[in-house]
Amino acid sequence: MAITNNFITTGDTFEGFKIVKYLGPVFGMDDKAFVSMKKYQEACNLNMRCAAKFAEGLGANAIIDLRIESYQSMGNTSTFMFYGTAVIIEPIIK
Repeated sequence: MAITNNFITTGDTFEGFKIVKYLGPVFGMDDKAFVSMKKYQEACNLNMRCAAKFAEGLGANAIIDLRIESYQSMGNTSTFMFYGTAVIIEPIIK
């Protein structure tokens, strides 16, 4: 199952779902030279997808506790890392 942005959160839960298994840490990292905010946003989206693919490879259907770190390396180059915890979630049935 592909992880969509609906199942990636900076929190530790998803309302209406329960975590049934923690699979471990996942990340996406890159160094890029940015000349515009659009290019920066494109790179952020790519790294988030990279973290999601990593999680999918572990069998996850969601990522919790997503964090983003970014800093300027040299000149116009920025390094940023997305990391979180890959989990399997299921809907809570009432």
